[in-house]
Amino acid sequence: MALPQQKITVDIFDERGRLAKMLLIQRMQIEETQTRVGNVISVSFQQIQKNESGLNGIPAEKLLMICRAFGYDFDVITNGNPYEEINKIHSPKVKAKVLHKFKSIDLVMQRHRSMAAKYEKILPVLELEMNYQKAFLTPQDKKAMAEAEEMYQAGARSVV
Repeated sequence: MALPQQKITVDIFDERGRLAKMLLIQRMQIEETQTRVGNVISVSFQQIQKNESGLNGIPAEKLLMICRAFGYDFDVITNGNPYEEINKIHSPKVKAKVLHKFKSIDLVMQRHRSMAAKYEKILPVLELEMNYQKAFLTPQDKKAMAEAEEMYQAGARSVV
């Protein structure tokens, strides 16, 4: 007898934030600049900055390129716990800087969640509009649609 499968949910913002923290820690451990990391994968330092702050996610190919170029352990980056990895930083000053950036990343993820909740409510309506279906109906539109539906139903009944 097979057991019922449980639905697994993954919070994209938890993952993006965790990955941002792991990238930041790894770069800080080897004392590398965002510019140099960006040059290796052909993006600007601003893009690396956005990846490390959680504003943007990072494509898997770019992540793999960074891991190979700088000797990061891909498994640690993708599955590690940033709060455990932070203990590998020996400098108290660098550790404090990283923890401060962690708080900033958490705030960015909180903002993303808030925006996603707002968009989740309006996206179905916008999707209808983009497919040239009228989603924002005026009272006159609703009345006309009801009349048209009534006429259609009456016509369908007369054919049967």
